Amino acid sequence: MSGSKYVAGRKTVLRLGLLPVLALMLAACGSGDSSEERRDPAQPPNASEPPPAVFMLEGSVGDGPIIEADVEVFDADGERIAAGTSDGSANYTIEVPTSASFPLRVTASGGTDLVSGDPADFTFEGWLFDPGHQRVNLSPYTTLASQAALCLRSTPRADDLALMWDQLSDHLSMGFDRASMPDQMHDAVTEANAAGLVYANEGLGEALRRTHRALVQTGDSLSMAELVSELACDLAGGRIDGTAGERQAMTFNAAVAAVQVEMMAGALYVNGQNAMSVLDSALHTILPETSEQSIADLPVRSALILEARDRIAVLNTALDETLLRDYALLLDKDRVTDSVSAVRSRFSAEDRNAFNALIEQVALSDDSLLNLLSNSSREQANAVPPMIEFSVSDYQVETGETVTLQWESFQTEHCEADGDWQGARSLEGSFTSEPLQAAASFGLTCSGLGGTQRRNLTVEVGDVPEPEPEPPAVALWADRETVGPDDDFVLSWDASDADSCTGSGAWNGTRSLSGSQTLGPLSESQQYILSCIGQGGTTTTSVYIEFVAPSVPDPEPEPDPEPEPDPVTMQFSASPAAVGYEQSTTLNWSSSGAESCTASGGWSGDQPTSGSRTVGPLTEDTTFSLSCSGAGGDAVSMTTVSVRMASLSWEPPTEYMDGTPLTDLAGYRLHYGNGSGQYQTVLDIEDPATTNVVLSLQAGSWYFAITAYDSEGRESPHSNEVWKSID
Repeated sequence: MSGSKYVAGRKTVLRLGLLPVLALMLAACGSGDSSEERRDPAQPPNASEPPPAVFMLEGSVGDGPIIEADVEVFDADGERIAAGTSDGSANYTIEVPTSASFPLRVTASGGTDLVSGDPADFTFEGWLFDPGHQRVNLSPYTTLASQAALCLRSTPRADDLALMWDQLSDHLSMGFDRASMPDQMHDAVTEANAAGLVYANEGLGEALRRTHRALVQTGDSLSMAELVSELACDLAGGRIDGTAGERQAMTFNAAVAAVQVEMMAGALYVNGQNAMSVLDSALHTILPETSEQSIADLPVRSALILEARDRIAVLNTALDETLLRDYALLLDKDRVTDSVSAVRSRFSAEDRNAFNALIEQVALSDDSLLNLLSNSSREQANAVPPMIEFSVSDYQVETGETVTLQWESFQTEHCEADGDWQGARSLEGSFTSEPLQAAASFGLTCSGLGGTQRRNLTVEVGDVPEPEPEPPAVALWADRETVGPDDDFVLSWDASDADSCTGSGAWNGTRSLSGSQTLGPLSESQQYILSCIGQGGTTTTSVYIEFVAPSVPDPEPEPDPEPEPDPVTMQFSASPAAVGYEQSTTLNWSSSGAESCTASGGWSGDQPTSGSRTVGPLTEDTTFSLSCSGAGGDAVSMTTVSVRMASLSWEPPTEYMDGTPLTDLAGYRLHYGNGSGQYQTVLDIEDPATTNVVLSLQAGSWYFAITAYDSEGRESPHSNEVWKSID
């Protein structure tokens, strides 16, 4: 109803003249307040501000940083929803509607690369999967990862990209320390990671450019964007090994090897020019706080060396090039610093040109050689480092004598001799030298997919000196090493290359070169020393005999004192700890060290030392106590059960709203619910003499109003509203 009734054509309204306020007697769990609670209906509880209509998307652009790049944002349906431009620091900030359908694809194109001076070589790409990140960096790395994820499914997922980052980190890190920036696409560019990020992305970008230039010479019409897409689909399979295209993949791997050698040498070339100083300038432009940093000072990580070594090892399986064998050996040093120092000492303009020529050679190779390279790349995952067994018949010979070399290699595909023998060698074999007139050095280097190993032997030539005499070999031993007061023992000894022997320590005097002697008994531990002299010197050895005195029985232990009784402990709780009006709860208790327990408070009587009991129905908050006693003392615990209820009372009306006396009051309707003016429940109270009621309620906010009705069903408007929050 709307609060009024029409009878016999006249509007008769039942007025609650003596019902000014519906009183709410609060008896709810945790309320702590018996006063009336009110609120402003215009301000509902926990009102929240409306969400913003846009969020700010930001990020950086570049392999070398790219300024004035066109940045565009596309929603999940491919619709362009926002656009912007990278600023002078190669950063962008764009407003994106919060209503956009995710994931969002973000691209960058054009602009000016601060290192090469050219626009971006292809459209960079990245993805945003939820507005929580609000950052998407765009670079060759993010593009390769994004394109690889697209090869897995038409709309990539966050876990697809995570997998691609792992594969890039394992096989194409370009020396970037992922710990400084775990997610290149979504993490912030900072002073701590900017130099490494710029160097790695510029290295990757330059490898792509050299690959594309070499393929163009073969007549390949692939655009740079198509090349990136094809390499990305190869990467999606685990590593770039030619699965999606052998010529493109193997040319790219050759280009990466060339670029990585330059990066180790601290001389990365971009478009034919040494770009190290330009890289520093670009770094300081986007992050002025890095002005003290230089790209050349970045430490060379072992990952960069291993990636270059693996690619050179694959090239070595098909290309007979001394350059590759030399660098494979330099990169197989035991320590990172040794490899870096060796590369920087060796690297030259001639080497750089030779590596670039190898890129073109691979691009122009026939299908059989490309297939060989691809197979080697796939097999490399299971390759182990090569081993060489290399020996010579004599390490010192007379002038004019020869020596015979013997070798055997494992996990190798090519062996090369150097020093006083030259040229390619079989993977195993023997070799007899020419008559030697002077000291000779024989080196052998063998390469395989797992790396390169080198061994070297030196043979001295000239008069062979008489060997120096060996010192005596002396052995001294006892038939037992531990003795008691009545025990004998036997010492034995034997000496070779000796002229005489002498005992000292616990036995003194001259001894034969071999023999045995019974000794004992002892009263303390002793050491027996034997020294033997020969042309090669003196050798001394000894034996220690330990004396063990008879054991004295331990005294009878004193009886342990009676242990103190454990203190009485107990646990006492109610489940549930809050109930509705006239509902019950279960008391649970357990004790340790108790012999008896007594209840008090809301219950009484003797209780077992552990158990449970249902109590109720409860009409008010009730405290239950339990006291337990034992030899270790007493313990008392209490728990209070709160009753969730609301007690409401009202005064009955006495007249209609027009002043006519009310003589046939028939009852009341109590309206209540969880929102102001929203009463989902109506309690019909048919006894007009009733002026109060108690409700059992669940936790939450509750709102109440009451109406009265007469015997003809005419009902009053709602009374005032009261409300209560019940915990």
